[in-house]
Amino acid sequence: MKLNKPSIIFQSLLVLLGGVITFLHSTGYSANKMETGESKVYVSHPPRSLGVAAVLGQDRTGGPLSMGTCSTCHAPTGSTTMISAVLFDEFSTSVTSYDAGEDYTMAFTVTNNLYANFGFQANALTSTNGQGGDFTTALSSNTQISSVGGIEYPEHLGVKAGTGSTTFTVRWVAPINGTGTINIFGVGMGVNLNGGTAGDAPGAGGGGPMLSLTGNTPTFIDYSMATYCTSDAPNFPVITGNFSGIFSSSPAGLTIDNGSGEITPSTSTPGTYVVDYFYGSGPGALVSTVVEIIGSDAAFEYANTNYCQTDSDPTATIIGDIGGTFSGPAGVVFVDANTGEIDLDASTAGGPYTVTYSLSVPCVDIQTFDVTIDASDDPTFSYAVSYCKSDADPLAGSVASPGGTFTAPGGVVFTNSTTGEIDLEASTAGSYTITYNTTGVCTGVSTVDIVIGAEYNESISATICEDGTYLFGTTLLDSSNAGLNSQSLTSIYGCDSLLTLDLTVNSFSDNTTSLIGITIQANNSSASYVWLNCSDNYAIISGESNQAYTPVANGNYAVEITENGCVDTSACVAINTLGIIENDFGGGLIVYPNPTDGAFSIDLGNNFQQATVTLTDLSGKFIQSNNFSNEQLLKLEIEEPSGVYLLLIKSGDKKAIIRIAKE
Repeated sequence: MKLNKPSIIFQSLLVLLGGVITFLHSTGYSANKMETGESKVYVSHPPRSLGVAAVLGQDRTGGPLSMGTCSTCHAPTGSTTMISAVLFDEFSTSVTSYDAGEDYTMAFTVTNNLYANFGFQANALTSTNGQGGDFTTALSSNTQISSVGGIEYPEHLGVKAGTGSTTFTVRWVAPINGTGTINIFGVGMGVNLNGGTAGDAPGAGGGGPMLSLTGNTPTFIDYSMATYCTSDAPNFPVITGNFSGIFSSSPAGLTIDNGSGEITPSTSTPGTYVVDYFYGSGPGALVSTVVEIIGSDAAFEYANTNYCQTDSDPTATIIGDIGGTFSGPAGVVFVDANTGEIDLDASTAGGPYTVTYSLSVPCVDIQTFDVTIDASDDPTFSYAVSYCKSDADPLAGSVASPGGTFTAPGGVVFTNSTTGEIDLEASTAGSYTITYNTTGVCTGVSTVDIVIGAEYNESISATICEDGTYLFGTTLLDSSNAGLNSQSLTSIYGCDSLLTLDLTVNSFSDNTTSLIGITIQANNSSASYVWLNCSDNYAIISGESNQAYTPVANGNYAVEITENGCVDTSACVAINTLGIIENDFGGGLIVYPNPTDGAFSIDLGNNFQQATVTLTDLSGKFIQSNNFSNEQLLKLEIEEPSGVYLLLIKSGDKKAIIRIAKE
């Protein structure tokens, strides 16, 4: 029995099964035939209509990577099959150059006027036989994209019918910049669909590339500056190469037109941005650049919009960036143009004045703030320097801004605190500071010092000694002016005063003294006393303030007498008898020390015999007595209080009387 020729579906099943099938002889499957009796064994060959690259992993383009063309398996018929390739851009215009990364349509047209069914295989290679661009999508029916050894092959999938020719189309994405020329190699074939290879018409192939594509100028974008201030104008990029791309940026914050790439710094957020330009769908269809947006912020403010000229000078609060300069129109005077401190007093009242803060680094920015400077009330006024209480009540004069209020410390009574009228009679004499406060928008305060002088009608009394004087006003009075005296005076403030003086003259009764023995006594018994040592420049004798004084040593003495507030000094009295009163012993008798603090010695010299020493006071009152024998030096001690005492020394028929003083 003879089998019929396998159908196309059965051929597909053969490909799927991929095994060895035993047939009876069938036309188109005679290769690798082995006879085994009446039956024949056939090794199946998958149908080439499924694509030789896809089925067998073969390159039959006739190009540099090819292992031959289709004519290796398909017998030529004598008719000529041709294949051509055309590259179309997005506007369906045929081109022979490409923009890196751009999408294109590549059309392969196979022609043979004797055939109506066609197949093909093609590839795109770089100058080093690498993959040139990317075949991404089959666009026509019965077309596929296969891969062998990393190289993409657009080829038929089944056959594609046509009348004398047919076109296979695929999408091709151009490679990245710098790839160079891309060569398109391919082969076409007309087939008769007889289930075998006989009678088909393969193209020649191997004659060089069907199409060579050169790379266009590389696509780049650039902006005129890498850094923009927010105050800069919008800016377009310079595009080199492909002009049909789309712009985007990251991160968010940059204002950019996606079509033109124009950036608007004024509405952008300061920061660094990557700007991308997509001009195709391939990996090379993207170029990028970096732009930075920086901003100077000249924002500032003052605490108030209105100031009085007498206010404290205000300084601007800089909200934005420091380093700028403040300026303003004529009339505004700055203490410091760097801080914006305004000299209100030196500035002219008016406004509103527009104060400007200008920054030039890192970018130019200018902002303004309006300030009004109001004139301060003039609080000046005047009074006379001084007034007498009997003067007419004064009003404040030269009041520059009437309507304010006058005030003063206690003691000043105002008849009217608005006019400043002072009730002098009701006020207390003294020195005062009068204050005036205005009541306008910008109040002012000033002060004036005045004196309210008193008018005196007073009586006073004074006492002088007989030899004294008293200055009464401008008159020097003495004892002859005793009694009432009067004088009209004018104070330093011009106020009249009547002053009456009752002058008393005290008399001095007695400044004499009497000498009793060696005791000096003041004869005035109604005074106070101070004893003086005339020999020591009238030095005061410490502790001696009684009416009488007994010297302890020879010298000259006087007494200062104070009576009725008057002071006088007596004449000096000489004392030269203090010590030995009577002496029979001659010059050999010595008593020492004299004066003494209590202990003393008596040296009798060569005249010594048994002796008796008696101590009495100056009145002769007995105090103590001592007997001595066979001693030349006698030692004794006065245990009585300080004073002058008498020593009576007797030895045989000799005696001596000596005054001795105990300090």
